[in-house]
Formats: sequence, structure tokens, C-alpha cells
Amino acid sequence: MIGMAKALKDIHRNRIMHRDIKPENIMMRSDESMSPVIVDFGLSANVDSDDYIFYRCGTPGYVAPEIVTL
Repeated sequence: MIGMAKALKDIHRNRIMHRDIKPENIMMRSDESMSPVIVDFGLSANVDSDDYIFYRCGTPGYVAPEIVTL
């Protein structure tokens, strides 16, 4: 988990949203190191891009619930 937190911190530091984090998109570098590698950036977007920042996407079952305000 520490490795995943570090990987996400690096991605976010570069102003990128992955937008599809799930177990299938996490690989291990090797059996010895067990360092996680985040893959499949097909839905990723730049944080500064207003076009996609509020677009709801991702794999059903892993997507955060939509906030509904009344």
C-alpha cells in the first residue's frame, strides 16, 4: 500500500488524474521487488483540463458514487 500511495503521489504531482484505479490496473515490477506499477492510462486526464475534469468515467463497481444534492 505504501508503494501505491507513492505511485499516486507521483502521478498527482505531475497533475494527472488516472480515473480508473482498480486491481487490474496495478502490476508488480517483479517477484523480488514487489514494487507496484500503475498501468492503463486510457482514461487519464490532465488536472488543468476543464474538458474532462468533471466527466464521469471509470469501471462500474470501482467508480465513486455520485454526490446528489437536494
